[in-house]
Order: sequence, then C-alpha cells, then structure tokens
Amino acid sequence: MDLRGLKGFGAAADLPSDVLKLGIVSGALTETQASGMATLFPRIRFEFLGDSLRDIPADLDIVFVSVDGAAPENIEQAVRQCRLHPAALRTVFVLHHAEISNTRALLQSGAVDVLPAPVGEAALALCLERLVARGRPAHVAPRSAGQLVAVLKAGGGVGATSLAVQAGLMAAVRAGEAGSVCFADLDLQFGSAALYLDMAEALTVSDCLAVGEFLGDTQFATALAAHRSGMRLLAAPRDVTALDALTPQLTDALLTALRRDFTLTIADLPPVWTAWTYRALQMAARIVLVTRLSVPHVHLVRRCLLCVSGPLHPGSTFRPHIRLHGRLPAWRMPRPAA
Repeated sequence: MDLRGLKGFGAAADLPSDVLKLGIVSGALTETQASGMATLFPRIRFEFLGDSLRDIPADLDIVFVSVDGAAPENIEQAVRQCRLHPAALRTVFVLHHAEISNTRALLQSGAVDVLPAPVGEAALALCLERLVARGRPAHVAPRSAGQLVAVLKAGGGVGATSLAVQAGLMAAVRAGEAGSVCFADLDLQFGSAALYLDMAEALTVSDCLAVGEFLGDTQFATALAAHRSGMRLLAAPRDVTALDALTPQLTDALLTALRRDFTLTIADLPPVWTAWTYRALQMAARIVLVTRLSVPHVHLVRRCLLCVSGPLHPGSTFRPHIRLHGRLPAWRMPRPAA
C-alpha cells in the first residue's frame, strides 16, 4: 500500500495533546518501517512528506531526513537547514555512507539523533522511544522585541556599511552580554559585512530564504555565528542575488524574528528602493542615512528624505549622518525596563 500523499497514519485524526506528529522526508524510512513503528508507538502519528525540506508542515514535532554522507554539499545543506529549523522541531538524520566526522557535524547542528542507513528496527525503536519520553517541548514565554536600526545610503561609496559594522561592534562591546547585538547585511548584491568581520562562512540571507515558511520561527540566537566582540552576523548572499528574492512578507518575518532574539538589530539596506526595503523602514525604530558633504550627495539626500517621510511609524526617529571624518552615529543599547 502506498502511504505517500495520505494525511497520516498511526494515530487518530483528532490528535490528543500528547500525540507527536512525525514527518518522513522521501528516502528516510520505508513504508514498511513506518507502519511497523506506528503499531509500536500509538502516541506518534506518521506521515510522508515530499522530497524538499521546504514542504515540512509547521505543526510537526519530529522530522526524519535522509542525507548522503558521500556528498559534502549534502551534509553542508543539512547542517544549515537543521540550524534554521524551529527549536520545537526535532530532526533525526538517516545517514547514508556514515562517517564519524559527518555524524558529529550533524549532531552539533542540533539534530537529536543520527541513524546510519539502512536503519535497523531496534535502532529505530530506541530512537522513537527516547523522543516519546521527552514529550512535547516546553514553550518559553517570549521577551519584549528589540530595537531595529535601518541604515540607508545616499549614493554608493559613502562608507555606510563600514560605519554600521563599527557601530555594531561598539554596541556589542558596551552591552557586555554575548549575542545581544545582530548585524543583518541585507544588501543582496554587494553586501560586504562578512568581509569586514572576516566571517566568510557566516549564515547568509539566501540560506534563510531556503526554509520558506519556517523563517519566522528560526532561532537566530543560535543559528548565527558570533564575532569575537559578541555581535552576531547574518551575512549577505555570497553570489549576486536578485533583489526580488526578498518580499515584504519575508522581510517582515525575518526582521520580526531578529528583533525577538536580539536587543539591537542593525539592518544594512541596499542603495535601491523596493517594496521590501520600504517594509524594513516601516519596522525600524531608527533610520540612519549616511552621506557625504557634496552637492550631488545633498540632492540624493533630498530624494531619500522624500521617500523616507512616508514609511516612518509612530515612535520611530530619523537621523541623517554626514560622514566628514569617519565619525560614528551615537547608537546606544536600549536600557532594560525598570
């Protein structure tokens, strides 16, 4: 019997609160294995998914994913996907051509277990028994949203990214608390923050877009690499990326998640105007415009001011910054509530 495409099997359609939903990406387990485990574990509801991790439903508790250890790019992609999964989703990798190094990399990425393929019945049963014993993860009460600072450029070559990176480093050092400051390089085509920070392997915006609907649930506090100053970096794509790769909806989900996980987020925007950059400005508590003191740049500033006057929301502030001698804008960490 072909179980692919069915809503699920193993538990009743009306799921009790203690029943776990387990999704199986194509190639991870066979239908015979799934049906056999469904008999042994009535508290788990099994369902087969498509070939892509983007098709994972948002209400899953466990997902089984097949990975080929002989393909380094497959391992790298699996590691990134696991880091970007919501904290409530537990990932079990079924590893073909298993090696110690690959197994360690997958476990360090946040996987709850790595099973060598072909998966034996005993190993699978022990894995599921541990997952059932853990139950559903406890939900942590969300903290208040952090502050978002959007950085605009009145023309290219004004040094906005350099100043923004330096300001972020200073804010991170002042904060003292590791991981409270994030720099998001949203210049999809010419972002260079990773180069300034010497973090070439940092997670990129393109990596985040690959998770689709899970973007807003991503735990960026753990997914993003940290600079030695404590500031975390979301890097620009390594290759030139179309500006329409981001949408207002994705921008909203991304920046909302960053504000949830960090006290201060500095978003470096591209020197172009699109629907999603407009949305980023709407969400910003502060907008900093970096320019030079020249006649052409003054005209560019005037154009930017006309555009910026619309998206400001109540309570936001706009601060033009003219770069004369490399001075940094006075960004301060928000004071904790009394």
